[in-house]
Amino acid sequence: MWVTAPLDELLHLALRGEGLPPFVTSAELVGSLLRAEVDVRDLPGLTGAARLAARAVGTVHLDVALAGYRDGVAHLAVEAHARSVPAHRLAALFTGPLDAALARTLTDRGLPPGLTTVGESGGVLTVAVRVQDALDAAPLPPFLRGAVVDDLNLADSQVAVALTLPA
Repeated sequence: MWVTAPLDELLHLALRGEGLPPFVTSAELVGSLLRAEVDVRDLPGLTGAARLAARAVGTVHLDVALAGYRDGVAHLAVEAHARSVPAHRLAALFTGPLDAALARTLTDRGLPPGLTTVGESGGVLTVAVRVQDALDAAPLPPFLRGAVVDDLNLADSQVAVALTLPA
């Protein structure tokens, strides 16, 4: 069964109605691309060079593409743009603080730890989202408990999820 919904509705459900983390100033799905803005100055835990870089770049514009979905995990590829600074070259400075801030935000909202992992490889930011684990942790009605996410797509400004419902 395919379930399709706009990004803002799914974010509302996933974040339990509490809105985006304070460092994410906007997020929208345009076609198959998630466009978000992150004010890196608001990331907690910045030290030294990362704090200086955050002041220099301010708000970072992110283009996030779904690179794939397998074994319950959505793999995202992130392209970053910030003023005239090539933000992808600063990825290593912000990877740790962004990973920690996302994890803290989710656990503060009652979700289990480890649902997201922010990484960096060769200057490219990646995010792994444990979609199946998030669904398993959700307070679902009894008839939906045990549902399996088989696939995930971003298209036409909608998030589409293929689910197998329990017998």
